Amino acid sequence: MKDERGKKMWELLICDETRSFEHAEFFPNNRINSVELSKAINRVIVARGRAAHSSTLELNLSRGRERERERERERRSRSRAYQEAPGFALAPV
Repeated sequence: MKDERGKKMWELLICDETRSFEHAEFFPNNRINSVELSKAINRVIVARGRAAHSSTLELNLSRGRERERERERERRSRSRAYQEAPGFALAPV
């Protein structure tokens, strides 16, 4: 999907299992990130006031954040291993 200027738009679609509830929200390409998505999801949770949906969405968000932390730990580990390799030297700045 693209906006009136031809720039990419992202759609967040939140629904229940039967799709009797659906919420769609659009984000410009330059505003889509995990913070904005979390805010949007929390707005829907508050508006709907459903604890069951809230806990499910929070669980999924928590799993996503944990995966992000694990990827960051792996990246740092690879970086340390590279820096400890024989012949490694930081370039002067």
